[in-house]
Amino acid sequence: MSVEGSELQVIWQRSQDNEQQRDAVEYLMGLRAQAIASLPATIHSLHRELGEKQSESRYQVDRYASRTFSVSDGERLIAVTAYKKGAKEVRRQLEARDQQIIELRNLLTSVVSYLLRKEDHPQLFTHADHDAN
Repeated sequence: MSVEGSELQVIWQRSQDNEQQRDAVEYLMGLRAQAIASLPATIHSLHRELGEKQSESRYQVDRYASRTFSVSDGERLIAVTAYKKGAKEVRRQLEARDQQIIELRNLLTSVVSYLLRKEDHPQLFTHADHDAN
């Protein structure tokens, strides 16, 4: 059984391709090992950042008595719950309402500033001008 030159070339090319694939797999495995090695530090930094963001909250959750938890804004007691999870939920809802208030205040400010541009929208002020005369 004889092997022609073109068949040998195909076999040699396949071996080269396999070698390149092995090199690529080894490289990727090395990157994977590096990523796994750095994962605990990454997780730790994410937990630290999350903790800092939670500590920036206007509302604090603290133990209130031996078996209850409180939510306060630093000065006033807002709620007392039996479970810490309940106190965190109260804080989450208060923060969501605060965010809604901020968004509505910004919207109101932009609407008022839009309406107060009398020179840009004189038709909005024609009734007020007629009533004054």
